[in-house]
This record gives sequence, structure tokens and C-alpha cells, in this order.
Amino acid sequence: DFDVLGYERTPAENWELFSSLETVKVASGAGYSLFLKSDGTVWACGGVGGNEPAQIPGLTGIVDIAAGYDALALHGDGTVSEIGSYGGVAWKVTGLTDVKSMAASHTAHFLVVKNDGTAWGWGENTWGQAGGDAAIFEDYEYGTILVGFEYVGSPTQIKSSYSTPFTGADSVYTGLEASYILDNNHNLYRLGYRGISFAPETNSCYALQCAQNVEYFASGVSGVSLQILQNGEADFFAKGQSYSFNAMDLEDVKALDGNLILKNNGTVWKWNMDEEADPQITIEQIEGIDNVIGVSYGYGGSAYGPYGYHALMIKDDGSVWGVGDNSCGEQGNGTTEPILIPQQIILGPTVTQETVLVDEQYGVANNPAYQLDQNGLESIGWSEFDQPNK
Repeated sequence: DFDVLGYERTPAENWELFSSLETVKVASGAGYSLFLKSDGTVWACGGVGGNEPAQIPGLTGIVDIAAGYDALALHGDGTVSEIGSYGGVAWKVTGLTDVKSMAASHTAHFLVVKNDGTAWGWGENTWGQAGGDAAIFEDYEYGTILVGFEYVGSPTQIKSSYSTPFTGADSVYTGLEASYILDNNHNLYRLGYRGISFAPETNSCYALQCAQNVEYFASGVSGVSLQILQNGEADFFAKGQSYSFNAMDLEDVKALDGNLILKNNGTVWKWNMDEEADPQITIEQIEGIDNVIGVSYGYGGSAYGPYGYHALMIKDDGSVWGVGDNSCGEQGNGTTEPILIPQQIILGPTVTQETVLVDEQYGVANNPAYQLDQNGLESIGWSEFDQPNK
């Protein structure tokens, strides 16, 4: 790692600087993690920085971060930089200003909201999730059909109809080849997979309202979305349909991120869709962690392996904790071993802490974080069955 003058730091100097700066936000990406520091710098580990945190060159004055396949960094002046996931190189997104919020997907598309309430998208666009005006058609014996949309190479304004720009946007979310916009009146709109709204008049796609009175929303990495309504009720969208369910475990929610639920009491919960139950949502508390004030949930480096996802959590004492996949070093603890129960993960080369690893202390079959059934080894919180719909 280097400082702004090009001086190469030693690992000990790098860790000393990293640990001296408060972490104000974490973002979990596809095999990497980002850390926004109190001085406006951004640090990374995993795909962008090895298995220990390293500062991303050229990023200063940053006020927000979002991670997916690639990542975004919001500058204090409202401009945005994109960060490549496997190089740690950042570059300014041309022509994008006055941004207030943003989202990055694990399927390589981005959405942002400007202060004027307009929404903009770019990146991968197979299902129209990034907007755009370039539909792809193919001719068959039985006629010509829409088969997708072309890649959107630069920020393009999202529409609310075939000709009207979307206005009144408050926040944006990205899912599995899908995008969501929550407006100032708590109405939720969708673009992309299983929600294409196509206007042949302009050869474009636009956002279609899919819910109202939404207070909290999250799109899980499995392609299932969860929403909590203003009246306390909850439902989820899966397989092209909306389902209601008992929201008792969703009371006192502070925030949602991916498949994580952060409650006001500082506990963290994880939700999944049980496809064998017609389907339904299951919610379990992540044991061994409390006093949490911020969470982020993302793909691991081995997206379809037994530890396919990883989570980062900030506690009220400023410490960063993690659980899940670590195959790319995204947990930042100097190893590539998975973390099976929440633990403080940013240790650095000069700090020691006994690390509970499945192979070293318990052996696979005897680790108390696991239970064994007829299907093999299943983690209570991070199972090989908790994977994207294939």
C-alpha cells in the first residue's frame, strides 16, 4: 500500500493507520469488502486488496460507499467514482453530479438518486434493470420477440413511463438482475428481472410500481425481496409473486441490508426463503453479536460454495465484525479461512487474537456452529443450501 506521496508503507504501518481511523460504514461486495473511514478514505480487502485491508488510491473526501460486483464511492461534492473489484483502481463516473444515494448490484449494474429526485442507471442490462433505450429483438418462425436490452455504458435517466423521466425518488436498491426505486411517498417501483416494463414506442424500459406504503426494503442476494410496510405488516416477492407472512420477528427494525435485519436493540437477524414451504420466509437471529449499529451483506468469493456469502457488522464501540465466506480474504483477518461464528475480523499483522476456526479447534463435524443432518454439513446461519436460485 502507498500513501498520497507514493511512499510504500510496511504492513505494520498500514495496519497502524487503518486501525487509528474510525470505520463509519462497511460494504460487502463479491469476494471483497470496503471500509469507509472517518477521514474520507476508503480501504478494501479481498478481491481489491488481498487478505488484509489496504487503502484505495485516489479516493478522498468520500461520504458513502456501495459494493456489488464492482463498487461506488460518493464524494462530498456529489460526484461518484467507480471501483473495480479486482484491482482496487477507482475512476470518476463521467457526467454524474449532485448524487445523494446509490446502489451497486452483484450482477454488475448501478443505480443512483440525485438531489432533484431523478434516478439514473448504468451497467449490465439484460433484463432492463439499468434502464436504457436499446431493446434487442430476435426473429422466430412464430414472430419477433423481445429477448433483452443492451448494456448501458454511461448513466442514463430512468423513466416512469415510455416518455416521462422518473421523479420523486428517495432511495435505490439493486437485486439479482433487478432494480428498485423507493419514492418520497413510500411507493416502490421495479425494473428488470420478472418485472420488465417495455415501451415499444421508444424502444425503452421504465419503472413499474409494485408496492405502496413501504417503510423498509431489501433485495436479498438470492433474488427474493423483502419489504416492511408502514403499518408493520411484511411481505416478500419471489418467483414472480408477492407473499404475505407473519412479521412478528420483524418488529423494532432499524435497517435492512440484503438478507440481514438490524434491530434497534443492536441484534442482527438473517432471513431466507424456504422454498419447500410453499414458499415462506424464515428468520433467525445471528448469535454471538450485539450492540451492532451498521450491517452489510454480500456475495463471497466462492459464490456457490458452502460459505457463499459474507456479512460485515459495525458495533457501537467502532469495532468491525464478520461472519461467512473468506475465500478471497474479504474478512481482512490475514487468512482465507471461513468465519463460522461472528468475530472481530480486522486484526492486522501486529495484533493477535485467538481465532475460532473449524479445522483448528473443533474439526468439521464437531464445531458447535454447525449441525449435521442427512444432507450433510449445514451451517445454522451460513449453509450450502443458502444459495441464489439457479
